[in-house]
Amino acid sequence: MVVECEFSFELRADLPARPAPYARDEVAAAVRGVHASIEVVAGHLEDWIHQDVWSVIADNGTDGAEIVGSGCALHGQDLAAVPVTLERNGEVVREGSGADVLGDPLDALHWLANARRAAGDGLRADMRCNTGTATAICPVGRGDHLVATFGGVGVAELRIV
Repeated sequence: MVVECEFSFELRADLPARPAPYARDEVAAAVRGVHASIEVVAGHLEDWIHQDVWSVIADNGTDGAEIVGSGCALHGQDLAAVPVTLERNGEVVREGSGADVLGDPLDALHWLANARRAAGDGLRADMRCNTGTATAICPVGRGDHLVATFGGVGVAELRIV
């Protein structure tokens, strides 16, 4: 089992299917807040990290759980500049930043909104959307205490029992 440190966006407004692509500022305006989160990657396939992409997709992208921590409003946040650290049992084991998520986590959400728009279903208010990891994946096990700190955005914490 491994974890990833991901920005988690909570939507306040729908971004429905429509003919024209969404502009980045339209997507940003639909965001209620951005939160620190820890995604537990828990593939069901043996040695999932070495499987082909189609097998991983069939395994629901190896998503296990999402732990959502504190957050803030999106307004004025330069998410690309936000430092992200992961501590395991009090020791910093991973570091990154918002820039490690397609250059900016909001760009990842913008891409997702337009991908879902084109697919015909869009995104809905109150949905939570993760953006991909801001740090390298980190192996974890029973007894680990994890703290993911996202600069001025927030903190997510997980104890594995």
